Amino acid sequence: MDDGSPAKYLQCISYASWTTMGWQLLASLIAWVFGVGVVAILAKMYRGLPTPDWVHMWFGSPGVKPENQLLNANLRFMQLICSSVVMITWIVKSYLQEAPPGVQAIEFLCCLVFLLHLAYALIGNGFSVAYALSYEGWLDAFTITPLLMQLGGGSYLTLAYLRTYRMNTAFVRLCATGVLDEGYSELTLVYIKKLVEFFMVRVSPLILYPHNNATRLLST
Repeated sequence: MDDGSPAKYLQCISYASWTTMGWQLLASLIAWVFGVGVVAILAKMYRGLPTPDWVHMWFGSPGVKPENQLLNANLRFMQLICSSVVMITWIVKSYLQEAPPGVQAIEFLCCLVFLLHLAYALIGNGFSVAYALSYEGWLDAFTITPLLMQLGGGSYLTLAYLRTYRMNTAFVRLCATGVLDEGYSELTLVYIKKLVEFFMVRVSPLILYPHNNATRLLST
């Protein structure tokens, strides 16, 4: 490996146990509670202040879509791609029973995208504590935190598979922006949505029960 490669600082992780999973859950819970607290402070700081025009333009406001959907659509697309990548790396790690440095580096980059989209959503929701407490806020905390913990060692097995939910919601909301209407037919979008659902419904048993594998995928 080249001396200048960032992956040289990462070590292959080939360990998993209920203990490390427990530490992941505890760290994720702490991160979630801390994040909710930060959002509550920001909400209190900005309460009553006028919303700048650029926020309305690019981020929208609670219950109101942004006037320009370009940023929203691009972040939704990145969310869809990165959540798909993380799901694939989850499968790879499950079968290899290790997390190679290259996979960790890819997942770290995906986490940066997830955090960027989280910041966008919080601004668009006016730093709503309800959003931070929602299932999406919880899911981000409990999937991003374990992936970041991998950088310091620990377990290759995480809850990152739950980002399949984000795959589905990102695609549905990407379609809702209208940016796909001109380039894709309605039939094509249906096929893509069914493909996303296939990964969620058919591939998930392989992830949860890898030793019962191919017959479950092809049975129906």
